[in-house]
Amino acid sequence: MSGQQIDGHPSTSKLDTGAAVSVVGEELAAGRQLQPCDKILKGPGNIPINVLGLFQAWLKFKNRKIREALYAIKGQQHSLLSGSAEKPDFRKEFPNPFEGLGKLKDSYTIKLHPNVQPFNIYTPRKIAHPLLDKVKAEINRMLDDDAITPVEEPTEWSSGIVVVPKADHTSVRICVDLTPLNKTVLREVHPLSSVDDDLARLSGPKFFSKLDARSGF
Repeated sequence: MSGQQIDGHPSTSKLDTGAAVSVVGEELAAGRQLQPCDKILKGPGNIPINVLGLFQAWLKFKNRKIREALYAIKGQQHSLLSGSAEKPDFRKEFPNPFEGLGKLKDSYTIKLHPNVQPFNIYTPRKIAHPLLDKVKAEINRMLDDDAITPVEEPTEWSSGIVVVPKADHTSVRICVDLTPLNKTVLREVHPLSSVDDDLARLSGPKFFSKLDARSGF
């Protein structure tokens, strides 16, 4: 890719959208104050790469200019730009794209088999003492987000919760054991599309969004 500049100096680089980082050779890194690299970089065949260090530089191509970390590699002949170097950072322009917890506008009614006997758990499941404060904090958070509603009167249906510690060890995930309810639900059958069908529909678009539902469990 010609016509590119690194810190105002003309440079020719190759695009490698599958690379995790952008790399340059020793010649381009000469005379720069290199920072130590705390990453282990590996090339084809999972072979470790000799990293001399890294530095921050301004990359410019046509009317686009971005700040990118460049890793100096011993013996590297061509500069390689990773996919991240060509991705605009929308987080700077839209730092808070979502606020609060999104909700479905309409209510959904679960259809049950006729003459079903309601299931009610009369003895709450015990929670391990080390998790008790975390469970209370998570319940209060869900109440504040209006994700759950307290029930303060007798009800025909109730199920036990399942507490799952998260990987960060600072919070928990609260799930509901709906096994008895699932046995009584009338299934709404909906055909799922195949991978080939989905790929055919994706032909043409240039931009895609990946969204992850929060508290989808």
